[in-house]
Amino acid sequence: MTIDIGASALRARERMWKKYGASLFRNGPLFSKSTEVNDDADAEPLFCIEGLGLEFEKLIVNKLGETILFEPPSFDKYFESGRRPEMWLGHNSSKVIGSNVELCLLDEGIAFRFQLPNTASGKAVKDMVLSGEQTSISVGFTQLGARNEVHFGHTVTHIYEAEIREISVVPVGACKTAFVRVIDGNNEPPLRASVNSTMFGIEYDLHSIKIGKEDIDTDIDSLKRRLSALQAGIDTDEPHLVARSMTPDQSNRIQTQQYDDMISARRTMLGM
Repeated sequence: MTIDIGASALRARERMWKKYGASLFRNGPLFSKSTEVNDDADAEPLFCIEGLGLEFEKLIVNKLGETILFEPPSFDKYFESGRRPEMWLGHNSSKVIGSNVELCLLDEGIAFRFQLPNTASGKAVKDMVLSGEQTSISVGFTQLGARNEVHFGHTVTHIYEAEIREISVVPVGACKTAFVRVIDGNNEPPLRASVNSTMFGIEYDLHSIKIGKEDIDTDIDSLKRRLSALQAGIDTDEPHLVARSMTPDQSNRIQTQQYDDMISARRTMLGM
């Protein structure tokens, strides 16, 4: 099958290529250049961190408790500007690791790569990621355009235009699938190819499994605490007095009803 591309479209693509130095196709680093592989086997390791910064069209609960999602074109204008954000630790402006973070715009989201500086903070971040202490990424952004939509009774803010302020290494990010890994830039393909590599996909899956397990463990611990509180309330409540004139059956029925009412009230109080 032959696909004909109009002359005007080819000219527009050529103009954009000359202006920005990169292709407009997704799944490639738009408006930026990747670090090429160093074939020198004796070269010192070039430690970098890379991963997925965020995913489009995924529900995210922000720090205000609001549910948001990024639409695929939301960062297109930012990429067109050619700017590159800084890398921070924990969204703390006093803990800037470095600048000039390489970005890659994908169909599914935004990938990144950052060469770690040979500084105390750079080494600390490398150790945090390698040890598994902090393996998540969070993107600090400025919202420029959004609209609210209601889905199944819940309000979701659809962000259709935004700018990236900084990217942070964090213990747990709002976008649960956003991850970071340490690589040797001398032995890895450029970011535009790395995002489609087997190891990138494996790291993504492993991180998703890890975060999913942590969420389940947190839910189980919360449920255990609620059940313990409920049981403690049952054990410490004083027994209700029953009139001597009642028959044993009447007394049992009343105590059973009172017990059921108490359980129901405590469940309501605990949100169960």
